[in-house]
Amino acid sequence: MEPTPAVLHDLHRRMVRIRLFEEAAGKLAEAAKLPGFLHLYVGEEAVAAGVCVNLTDADSITSTHRGHGHLVAKGGQFRPMMAELMGKATGYCNGKGGSMHISSLELGMLGANGIVGAGSPIAVGAAFTHKYRDDGNVAVAFFGDGATNIGAFHEAANMACALRLPIVFACENNEYGEFTRRDATMAITDIVDRAQGYGTRMKTGSEHFFVRSCLHPCLPIRGHPWSAFPRVIARASASPVPPRAPTPPTIARRCGGTRPAPPCRWSHRGPAPRPARSPHSRSAPPPLSRP
Repeated sequence: MEPTPAVLHDLHRRMVRIRLFEEAAGKLAEAAKLPGFLHLYVGEEAVAAGVCVNLTDADSITSTHRGHGHLVAKGGQFRPMMAELMGKATGYCNGKGGSMHISSLELGMLGANGIVGAGSPIAVGAAFTHKYRDDGNVAVAFFGDGATNIGAFHEAANMACALRLPIVFACENNEYGEFTRRDATMAITDIVDRAQGYGTRMKTGSEHFFVRSCLHPCLPIRGHPWSAFPRVIARASASPVPPRAPTPPTIARRCGGTRPAPPCRWSHRGPAPRPARSPHSRSAPPPLSRP
């Protein structure tokens, strides 16, 4: 189904709002004005927009350590979000969640998560609640390609499929798990192949039109029949997202100050030479002398 002009405007607005917020937060982090670390959602705006445009505030989502984009796409407001990143009491979590644990239960955002793959089991719990209450709502678990190597993700996917829960697993595949390329940690080429073991429906794509088209047909039924769930959506990014906001040559401290990065005085000398081994180190003990 072709999106209407109103839907196109909504998609564009969500993506632009995500990019504006992330660029502003990145500049503050570069200036060492934000406490703690910051992981940006730049380059993945289409995924959050394409998914959340189909959701309501009553639907539940779980996020990753790049949680700003998901909350903005779900309807989060800039002022309490930025206050949360600043550690202020006017933030969504009273300044206690920060960047990697920001959440808003009123919007159905169950929280960002600093642990890789830890959001999927939480989303499964939310999906079980929706099915038990028969409220017609759904849950969405956002996760990266690196999270599919974590046991918690597979346990969550297995339970969701066994119980036929109303949940969508949205994999944001940027080809990197932290600093390691995907092909260095996986023996498969397409991540959605892992979903075959759970008997779920799989789709792959890279833009918001595709993401919306995958999600839209199963959401109007709002929980019935349950055989429409779970679903897996994988998205491949053309360019990897920066692991963190660029902060060198200074290191941001929690108090807001900075200190120079420690220089490496021996980097020009190469690796340290191996020390000479003692004749008795890691070798057979000397023979006992007989009287």
